[in-house]
Parts: sequence; C-alpha cells; structure tokens
Amino acid sequence: MAKSVGSQTIECFHATGNKQVSLLRNLGLQDGWAIYDLSCGCGRTAQALARNGWQGTYRGADIIEELISYAQNLMPAYQFRVHHSYGVLAKENTLDMIFAWSLFTHLLLEEISLYIDDAFRALRPGGQFVFSFLELASSEHRKILDARRQLASDGRHPVHLDTFLNRNDIAALASGAGFDIMRFIDGHDENATSFGAFGQSLVVLVKP
Repeated sequence: MAKSVGSQTIECFHATGNKQVSLLRNLGLQDGWAIYDLSCGCGRTAQALARNGWQGTYRGADIIEELISYAQNLMPAYQFRVHHSYGVLAKENTLDMIFAWSLFTHLLLEEISLYIDDAFRALRPGGQFVFSFLELASSEHRKILDARRQLASDGRHPVHLDTFLNRNDIAALASGAGFDIMRFIDGHDENATSFGAFGQSLVVLVKP
C-alpha cells in the first residue's frame, strides 16, 4: 500500500505523511475543521493526521476501490469514498480545506479546471484549496521532462502522464473559478515551509 502512493518504505510513507500534515498545519489547519483529501490513495495523509492528534471531519476520495477499502478498514472514524467524477463529493459551502497531493501532475488541463471549479463550490468562504504541481521553471521538475524526452527518443512511452503547469495558467484557472491566490510555494525551497522542502511546487487558493 505504501508503494501504491510512491513510498518505497514504511519509513518514507510515514515521513511524507507527516510533512503533509505539517504543511496543512502551517497553512492554518485547525481541529474541528471539515477537510477533504482529494485522491487520498490508501490514506497516507489521514494516517498522519491521526498520528498527530488532529480532530475534525475528514473525508477522502479516490478512484481505486482497493485503496479506499484498505483506508476505511484501517481508520473507521474517517470517511472514505470511491468517486470517479471530476469534482468534490461534498455539498456547497461545507468544507474548510481541500488538498490534493500529486493528482494534478497526472491530469489534463481541462480535468484540472473541473476540479478547481468544483472545489470552489464545496468550500466555505475563507476555505483553502491546496494542491501540488510540476513546473518547468524548476530544475528538479525539468528532470522528469528530460526522462520523458529520452523515452520518446528511444521510441518508448511513459507509463503515465506527467503534466507541467505554469503559475500564470493556474492563476487564470483559479481566478476564473472565483478564487484568490494566497501563495505559491517552491517545493525545493528549504525555507518555504515550516518543515523544509516538499518536492513538488504548491499553490494555496482561498475562497473569498
């Protein structure tokens, strides 16, 4: 299960989950909030929230039933759902925070746009949408493109899509949905967050 979300060891799985929770805390996550884990996988962030003593209403959604079943059995106090549409499984103006790790890195722009629009609908005023993304301006992220170029040169195809987003494009999609942009965070800047480098770049959108 750890490998299904990109962690090669349990230690890496726990460390990444703890970083994610540290980021959310740094951005204002409070006990009692209603939060939504978009593409939650097997519950890496959910497990870290529980380990770190967070209390509130958690919902996680993913398209893979096996991962959802595992997470729900492991953490029955949280809500996990299989959800296939490009949206958020929540009523209008009911969530305080939505986050998505390494989801938009593998989607088309039109799919990302649908998620951003629906996140705005589901969030309460003042609610935040936090997601990670790849950008060519990052020398670390450019290595992913270089690897894809090599595969193409060899007549091979990557296993999955890697999408690179420009900050101006994110701003355009976000403002079109109604969001204000709170901040961009450079994923490889050790001083960008309270816990150090995250890897992927991050954006924090706020519903006015």
